[in-house]
Amino acid sequence: MTARTEGKVELRVQLYDGEDVRFGVPVQFRPVTESLDDSAGRRGDGKRKMITSIAPISMNSDMYTRVSLDIGEYDIEAILPSGEHLSAEVDVKPGKTHKVVLIGCDTSTNFNNGSNFVGRGSPPRKRPRKSLDEPNHELHRELKVSVGSMLVSKSTQSIFDPSKWSDWFQLLMKRYQHREDVNVDIFSLRESEAGLTVQQEEGADGLSARISLISQERRQFHSIHVGGKRVYVEISSAYELRIVSLPWPWGEFGTRPGSKKFEIIAQTNGERLHCTPLLIDARWGSLLAYMSSGRLYLASEIIKQAKDALFGKSENPLAAAVGGYILMSTEQDDEAENWPWWLSNLSERFPEFPDGAILRARWLLRKGGMENISKAHDLLYDSIQRGIPFFTIGVTWLIEGLEQTSIGCSICDEYLKMIRGVARSVDLEQAFTSFIIPQCRPDGSSAPYNRKKPAINKSLNLAPAQTKRLNKQESFGIKIPKHSLSLPLLRG
Repeated sequence: MTARTEGKVELRVQLYDGEDVRFGVPVQFRPVTESLDDSAGRRGDGKRKMITSIAPISMNSDMYTRVSLDIGEYDIEAILPSGEHLSAEVDVKPGKTHKVVLIGCDTSTNFNNGSNFVGRGSPPRKRPRKSLDEPNHELHRELKVSVGSMLVSKSTQSIFDPSKWSDWFQLLMKRYQHREDVNVDIFSLRESEAGLTVQQEEGADGLSARISLISQERRQFHSIHVGGKRVYVEISSAYELRIVSLPWPWGEFGTRPGSKKFEIIAQTNGERLHCTPLLIDARWGSLLAYMSSGRLYLASEIIKQAKDALFGKSENPLAAAVGGYILMSTEQDDEAENWPWWLSNLSERFPEFPDGAILRARWLLRKGGMENISKAHDLLYDSIQRGIPFFTIGVTWLIEGLEQTSIGCSICDEYLKMIRGVARSVDLEQAFTSFIIPQCRPDGSSAPYNRKKPAINKSLNLAPAQTKRLNKQESFGIKIPKHSLSLPLLRG
C-alpha cells in the first residue's frame, strides 16, 4: 500500500455580524519548516508548493472550502479589504482533515458595515432601523435623500437627464456662469418607479448615517437592457448635493422583494458631505470590496478562481464589467487568455451599456496597431452616446482613450473638452460614478468652499496623477500604495 502524502484543510473566514459571501477572501498557504537553528525560527520550505485558495466568509461551520496539501507545516495568511491581516498555523497530517477558521476583528461592525470592511468611513453604531416613506427623507438632521431617474429644476420645472454627458455639461456651465447669483437654479431628483424604497439608521453626535435601499417588488430583469433606464440616488445637505449612479438592477436576483442591494454611509463635516455607496451581494461582495480599497492583486486572485462564474453567463453584465476593470488593471497580455473576447461580447450584446464599450476599447488600445486604434475610436464614440459610465474608473479610461484616439477628429476633440469639464465634478474617490454639486453659500454664492475657480473658457483637465495610477497593488506580505480610483464597495 502506498503511503499517503496529502492531507486536507477545511477553511472559512469568520467575521461577526456579517452575511455569507461565497467568493470571500484569498488565503495563502505557505509551506514552512522548523529551522535547525533555534534563532532562525520557521523558514520557507522550497520543496512544497505555495497554494492560494478562496475561503468563504461565513459564521456557518458547514460553509467552507476544502484544500488538499502535501503533508507538513504551513503558515496561513489572509488580508481583508480593510488591510487587517489574519493568520494561523497548521501541521497537515497524512489522510487527515484539519478544520481552520480565520477570525476577523472582534467587532459587530467588521464586515456587516461595508465602510469598515474596506477601511473607509466612520462605522455607525447599531441602531433600530426606521422606515422612511416620504419622497425626501430627513436624515442625520440635515441630510435628505431621494431615488429616481431624472433631475428637475425647482424654478423652471425643466427636466435634466443625469445619464447624458451633454445635459451635465450644460447644467454645470450654467451654474458656473451664475455662481454669484443668490437665486441660482437648484435641481432635485424626481422620484420615479425605480422599485427601491429607503430605510435608514440615523447618525448622532457626529457618527455616520446609514441609508439602505430595499427592493419593493419582484420585477422581471432583462440584462440586455442594462444601461437603458438608469437609477440615481440624491443625498443633499445645506452645502452640497451628491448624485450617485446606481448599478441597478444588480444580477438576476436584484429585484427580489425585500432584498437589500445598496447602502450609503453618509456624514457631514462642516460644509463637506461625505458619502460612501456600498453594493451588497452574497456572491461577489469581497471581489468589489478588494477593488474598492485598492487591493487589485487580491481582487484578481478571486477572479482567477471564479472566471467561469463571472464571465460564463450574461445574467449580470455589471459584475462582469467589474471583473473586466480588475483584469485590465492587473493582467498582462500573455495572461489574458480568452477573457478579452468576452469583453467584446459585453460591448456588443448590451448596446446601452457604456462601460462595455470602454473596456473593449481599452483592450484594443493596449494591443496597439492602426486597425485596433480605429476600432477603439469608434467604441469610445459609441460609449459617449450610451451615456455616463456606471463606474468612476470608466470615466478616467474614457478620457485617456479619447486623448489617444481623437487626434485629427474635431468632433471627438469637442467631446473630450466636454467630458473633461464634467469630470471636474465627479468624485474620483468613489466607486460608482458620483457627482458633487455645491449648494448656495450663506453669502449667496454657489461656488464651493476652498476650491479655486477655473477660467470659464478653458477645458477642465484631470491631473495625470488622477488618471494614471491604475496598477498599484497590494499582495501578501508586501505593502504597496493603494490604487487611487475605486470600484464599488460591496459586502455580502
